[in-house]
Amino acid sequence: MSTRNIRNSSILLFLLGLGSATKVFFLGTIAFSELVIFFIAPLLFFKRFYRMRREGFLIFIYMLGLLVLGMFISSWWNKTPFPFVLKQFAIFYGFFAYYVVFYCLLHDNLKGLGWFFLGASISGIITIWAFNPTAQVSSGGFTYIANAEAESVVRGPLFWIGKVRGLGQLPIVAMYLKTPIAYSISMPILFVVFALFNSVSGRGQSMAVLLGGAMMLIGRKSRKSMQNIGKHIWIFFIVGIIVLFCYKVVYSYAASEGYLGEEARNKYIVQTDRGTGALSLLIAGRTEFFIALSAIVDHPIIGFGPRAEDRVGYAERFLMRYGTQKDIEGYLFYKAHYLNQGMPAAIPTHSHIMASWVWCGIAGLVFFVWVLYIVYQHIRYYSGAIPHWFGYFALTLPGMVWSIFFNPFGARWGIALPMVCMFFARAIGQGRMMLPYDMEMEARKYG
Repeated sequence: MSTRNIRNSSILLFLLGLGSATKVFFLGTIAFSELVIFFIAPLLFFKRFYRMRREGFLIFIYMLGLLVLGMFISSWWNKTPFPFVLKQFAIFYGFFAYYVVFYCLLHDNLKGLGWFFLGASISGIITIWAFNPTAQVSSGGFTYIANAEAESVVRGPLFWIGKVRGLGQLPIVAMYLKTPIAYSISMPILFVVFALFNSVSGRGQSMAVLLGGAMMLIGRKSRKSMQNIGKHIWIFFIVGIIVLFCYKVVYSYAASEGYLGEEARNKYIVQTDRGTGALSLLIAGRTEFFIALSAIVDHPIIGFGPRAEDRVGYAERFLMRYGTQKDIEGYLFYKAHYLNQGMPAAIPTHSHIMASWVWCGIAGLVFFVWVLYIVYQHIRYYSGAIPHWFGYFALTLPGMVWSIFFNPFGARWGIALPMVCMFFARAIGQGRMMLPYDMEMEARKYG
């Protein structure tokens, strides 16, 4: 690929990132980047179809198609209102559009990954003041609410955590091999300290970043060391458990003794109302996962359709038996909020895998179990295929796994980008693609 084409690709990746968080209202909220890629992605897909098939990238498209088919079948069976179906289809179509566009822009410019994240960081800052609309979807259609106010955005519990993490990991993502290993290892620790003292939320992000730091400590910059993680994946799993246990001990002591502030202390008391074990602490505040699990038992194959109404009272039944007083109060407030707008409460999910299972039936479960398998295969066999991206994978994959179980859907590129990057590593590891000459020579310097 010529220098000019690489430069153009880098510029487009930067612009893609710059428009990834800034949004406008159009049948809901849609990112500036999506206004473009939603139209061009099918054209690029048909143009690159045979190359994507040859290099092994189409399996994601096929699995995504299965997910969408399951969503349509579940929607038809449950008579889901069309606006909810359209909104969910837009999310899944966004996965497809970003996946195809990332494939085209990164294919001959693997070093361009950092340009996207630079643009995304700037985009996230812009949304403090502008291009951050909120909208509401109901059975009757989409309604524009207003632009989020800067004060409310900044005061969000995860705002500064997300911004500090994005800026802190930028050198690691953009140029891992050239970034001092001391920075790559210390950044996760400093981030966790910042998160502990600046927010009562962010436990999931903190644990994911710590695991990423452990991966970089073990993998460092050598292909051999990176591949050793896969060869001894169960040892790494044990190391990960030890890291999380250490975090749990530090957090529990600091929060219970009031070192993190009174708000954090009160939240810890609520979290440990039913126990102080590691599992209780990790899952506290994530009862939605288990509510959805109790619901899906009734319809494990067909599901309930997008934004499934909680007509049976799954949430109340679960919370009355297992929830804390705070959980029950929070749910009653949530239920009253929607009833005031003439909408019944939905079955809580707050999880990629449970939301997909509830909304799309068994196809949703199959899709995210498959995604988890791809993550496992990547760590097991292809960690060192693209050494320049090792830092990106280390900081992304643990958080991706956490989100699959315990976070709602976020930015549409959040699934597409790590998936396409893992398939690039897979293609190079299997010999379907070759690492560019300059990147290969750079990687060999580190063994």
